[in-house]
Amino acid sequence: MFTCGSLLASFNKTKYALQPYTTFAMFQSSKMKFLLAVCVLMALLPLSTVAGPLAYGVCQTGCNAGVVACYAAAGFTFGTVTAGASTPLVIMGCNAALGVCMAGCVAAGFAPTL
Repeated sequence: MFTCGSLLASFNKTKYALQPYTTFAMFQSSKMKFLLAVCVLMALLPLSTVAGPLAYGVCQTGCNAGVVACYAAAGFTFGTVTAGASTPLVIMGCNAALGVCMAGCVAAGFAPTL
């Protein structure tokens, strides 16, 4: 005759034995880890793009204001000088500074701002 204790003991030795419950047991598979990472990324993505385009536009405006001041200091008007063999070195320097500044604005466009 079986008692409850011996029945449970024999059940625990089979492949159907109950496993102890852990809080993060569902995240043990790689598929669940991937889905969790995607959900976290999707939750944070709108936060990182809220003001990126605005920061990019402000940065571009600052770069253009700087190059206009550089041209004015050299005695030229921005937008009227074409690059050629007779272009003054000061103007070439202003254009180079503008290029570096505009390239830096890309980082401002991608940076998360609140």
